[in-house]
Amino acid sequence: MTPISTITKMPGKPIRVARGTTAIAVRPDGKTVYVADWRADTVTPITTATGTPGKPIKVGKEPFALVIAP
Repeated sequence: MTPISTITKMPGKPIRVARGTTAIAVRPDGKTVYVADWRADTVTPITTATGTPGKPIKVGKEPFALVIAP
């Protein structure tokens, strides 16, 4: 995954995530991005300040969408 700055419109350093990305969701505060991977059946949190992926979360078979809700 390659982040793109909303200010400069320039790509940042690529962030390594699984190959089956199907959905991306951003927390309202912008501090975390969640990436769903249907091949690994996981959702990986990414800290936006550092571009660091966290430990993948097992979510069940083939996640295809993400929703952030209170």
